[in-house]
Amino acid sequence: MVGNIKYIEGILRQIIALLLLISAAEMQAQEVVFQASVSNGVVEAGASFRLSFSVNAKADNFVPPDLNAFAVLSGPNMSTSSSVQIINGRMTQSVSYTYNYVLQAVQEGSFTIGPASIDVDKKTYNTDEVPVTVVQGSGQQQKVTPVPPAATTVPGFSAEDLFIRVLVDRKEVFQGEHLVATVKLFSKLDISGIEKINFPSFTGFLQQEIEIPPLRFLNREVVNGQVYSTGMIKQLVLIPQRSGELIIDQVSIDCQIRQRVRRSTGSLFDDFFDSYQTVVQTATSEPQTIRVKPLPSGAPSSFRGLVGSYIMEASVDREKLPANEAVTLKLKITGKGNLRLMDPPPVSFPPDFEVYDPRVTQNISHSVSGSSGAKTFDYLVIPRSAGRYRIPPVEISYFDPAAVRYVRLSSEEFIVDVSRPETEDAGQVISGWGKEQLQLLGKDIRFIRTTNIRWQPAGINLLTRAWFYLMYLLGFVLFAVVFALRIRHVRRNRNLGMVRNRRANKIAVRRLKLAAAALKRNEKDVFYEEVLKACWGYLSDKLNIPLSSLGRDIAIEQLMDRGVEETVISRFFETIDTCELARYAPAGEQDGLPRMYRDVQRQISKLEQILK
Repeated sequence: MVGNIKYIEGILRQIIALLLLISAAEMQAQEVVFQASVSNGVVEAGASFRLSFSVNAKADNFVPPDLNAFAVLSGPNMSTSSSVQIINGRMTQSVSYTYNYVLQAVQEGSFTIGPASIDVDKKTYNTDEVPVTVVQGSGQQQKVTPVPPAATTVPGFSAEDLFIRVLVDRKEVFQGEHLVATVKLFSKLDISGIEKINFPSFTGFLQQEIEIPPLRFLNREVVNGQVYSTGMIKQLVLIPQRSGELIIDQVSIDCQIRQRVRRSTGSLFDDFFDSYQTVVQTATSEPQTIRVKPLPSGAPSSFRGLVGSYIMEASVDREKLPANEAVTLKLKITGKGNLRLMDPPPVSFPPDFEVYDPRVTQNISHSVSGSSGAKTFDYLVIPRSAGRYRIPPVEISYFDPAAVRYVRLSSEEFIVDVSRPETEDAGQVISGWGKEQLQLLGKDIRFIRTTNIRWQPAGINLLTRAWFYLMYLLGFVLFAVVFALRIRHVRRNRNLGMVRNRRANKIAVRRLKLAAAALKRNEKDVFYEEVLKACWGYLSDKLNIPLSSLGRDIAIEQLMDRGVEETVISRFFETIDTCELARYAPAGEQDGLPRMYRDVQRQISKLEQILK
């Protein structure tokens, strides 16, 4: 009996091998078909549509057409589908490779998408041109699912098979107390990729991202007795900026699901020759409500919103020095909490001290336990007169949410002995306009002149010379001009919003230079981070809206109020979405980074021309 079974298995293996050889020969003989198609030949301005290139053979060197007339939201995303059929003992196999783009119509008109090329067995094939007509939008954008097949949902899908959770370590905190939010994906399905991620704006929170490894594979985890594949998408430290109930809106992610297509032919080989297709399913999370309690009353006069747990160190670099030389008072605050928001604490220096703005340095890291680190304030002062001076203790206060009480920190007092300058002819030290540079005046006694002196005849009255009065008039005019320019400069710098507005483009260019450097070093994650910081930082400075309160809806509303066209706004945020998608996708293409860099440069430059 066992021998007969082995004999039958051997015959079956030979039959399968023969059929595979026959099908391979037929596949080599079949004609190669390479064609292009769009999901909709007529689209509205601002709407999205799908462009697909499919070939029925394994190919290399895919070269896409020029797509500069449209905004590329995603692509090229390659998918593969194959099928095997056995009819009357004859087996046929078909394989299809598809390159998908998601495009957005930018402006009205008739456009032609040129041919794409591909190589199959060292022979080049081209597609036909594809016409696309863009008509005036009706105000509602089309929603196109960027999927290779026609299916858009997984048959038998339920909310328990694929979902997102925003996990927070606590749902009740004090104002200014941090919480950690983790965006996590749970799936029972076979996920092959991520198409798009929509994060909430986290309105009312100051957010700081925690560095986590890129999502390259999913882990197995048991949830409520069921096995899921899970992956961490994003992790943030959130600090509420106001009391009351704050809502963390839902997160949505479009996932590519690899779905098995099974036929019921009654054949013995159905399970062996199953084919697969890729569909897209959207996973969403439930909104989270965070209750933020106001800080209790009875705050000390030195309290300025600092929440957490801290220690303070204070020191001066020297206690004895001559007049007109500098001494530095150093304050170092170390601990965990919203230290990033701390302003320089006030210090009562003696009236004879010339005080400069403190230099602030910080070293703060963010982890699942919150934000922690140190912030240092260096106060540079110059005593102008000799004497014995007292610098009183510096006091700061913070609220400790663990103990639910306010805590005062006070430094020691410092005594500084100031002596007269060592040399009297050293000149006097005065400060410049901005108190940032020091200038030494020359000696008041010059060497006696020994060259020939040009003598003037006695009796000449300068009051009778015209140039004398012109010099006075010229001096008065120059004084008036310098005074007016100085007043204008002071007024412009007094308005912090105008200062941020003027410097927005300069700071964005500086961020993009860092992104370009990261691109040269092939550091893709750093490149995406710097590009996103450049985009959101530019909007924050240009619109004079803090990053903690800046969201997509607020930014779009403010830009439209300032006369920015909808196409420019849409293009700018599509660039941001593309960057965020590439940043959190399991794998990405390196070739599109220079183009993304140029797109960001053009969009910021275009906004700068409009918002001047």
